[in-house]
Amino acid sequence: MSNNDRLIWEKRIKEYKDSGLSGAQWCRENNLSYHAFKYWHYKISDKLRNKEYLKQNRERIFDKNLLKEIMRTLSELC
Repeated sequence: MSNNDRLIWEKRIKEYKDSGLSGAQWCRENNLSYHAFKYWHYKISDKLRNKEYLKQNRERIFDKNLLKEIMRTLSELC
C-alpha cells in the first residue's frame, strides 16, 4: 500500500460521502470494486478514529507528573 494509493482513496471516500449514494451504488457509478472500496473505507475511517482518539485523549496519555516520578526513580536506581 503506497501513500499515493491512500491519498487517492481518501479523495474517493470524500467524494462518496458527498454523493449521498450507498457505497455499492457509488462504486457502480464510478466503476470501482466494492470490495476495494470497503477495504479502504475501513482503513481510512480507522485511521481517522485513531487520530481523533489521540487528539481527544492527549492529556490522559501523557502525564507530566508520572514522567517526573519515573525519571526520579530511575535516577535513584542508577
